[in-house]
Amino acid sequence: MWNDEWACYFCCGEKTEEERFAKERFCSFECERAAEETFYDAEKRMNREEMEKYCDENQLKFPLMALRIAATSIQKSLRMESDEEEERRRRSNTVPFVKTRSVRLRLTKELNFSEEEVNRMTPEEAMMRIREVEETDKNEKKKKDGKGALTIDRKTLKKYASVADSLVHAHVDETQMFPSWKEEHSLLLRTLESCEKIRNSESDKQKIRSVFDIRWYADLTTRFHLNSFKIEYPKVNAAAKGDFRAMMERTLTSSIRTGASNGSAIYALGSMFNHSCAPNVNVAWPQRNHLIDFVAKENVKKGEQFTISYIDLNEARSLDVAKRRAQLEEAYGFVCECTRCVEETRNNNNNNNNNNA
Repeated sequence: MWNDEWACYFCCGEKTEEERFAKERFCSFECERAAEETFYDAEKRMNREEMEKYCDENQLKFPLMALRIAATSIQKSLRMESDEEEERRRRSNTVPFVKTRSVRLRLTKELNFSEEEVNRMTPEEAMMRIREVEETDKNEKKKKDGKGALTIDRKTLKKYASVADSLVHAHVDETQMFPSWKEEHSLLLRTLESCEKIRNSESDKQKIRSVFDIRWYADLTTRFHLNSFKIEYPKVNAAAKGDFRAMMERTLTSSIRTGASNGSAIYALGSMFNHSCAPNVNVAWPQRNHLIDFVAKENVKKGEQFTISYIDLNEARSLDVAKRRAQLEEAYGFVCECTRCVEETRNNNNNNNNNNA
């Protein structure tokens, strides 16, 4: 929540000054539409005020990540469509459009407009053309599906609630759960059940409670702890007002000290990398959003494992092998046996033996 003012609610990219002034939650129409199609249509129908305030005051991010997964599950299970009133409101509040490459491709490849026609369109006209087609498609789907009351499909709900199940987690029984987890879980359930599409249906609420139970929340929270990445890049707007290098250093230092970052994300492939204190792969966010790059630092032999670092190797304490190992054991539950740790431990032992001789 500490980034809500300047970071996109979908891609974690930096918003423009105009978007921040207009209190937009997204950095582009594409991000807004992608969010609407996955989780945001359900989430904005919920009363999120209590949860957002709680997470803001306690500087928490994992309950919000759990909310996003749960909202996606609910939206998919209900097959939600935006109301016409909300659609009109969204159009009137959206900041000026830009004819991005994706918009141009949509118009030329899918909607069969010529390049010449697209070039003559203003950004607003281009988006209007796309929305006209989308609205027609929605109306056709409504006619096909019928106008009966929607109810939660439990199978779909459970399917999307389990998207992180392939990631490693630490199983804890109920006696080991932190009291704060139970408090966060209760808050999450209240938020989900406040959704206007289900709050008057006791059967739908029961499906919510059974799928998103405390076991689900505890397992998911440990997955977040063990697998989430902190998206980190310096803010351009802030950096432009001063020295860019100094701003980058301040941004990263603040992230290390407070745990804050530009955003947090889970990557299915990225979570499969093992740790090394001398990693052969660098992690970066060159597009200044949630899209991650894994770049080899050196030539990697066939059959050799790709590794990344789970800790910040720029910290002073990372220079001490004992402190690195203690940090990794506390956070991830293993004693590091990478080549760097083994070699530095051997050298320390040899030095101690020589000093005692």
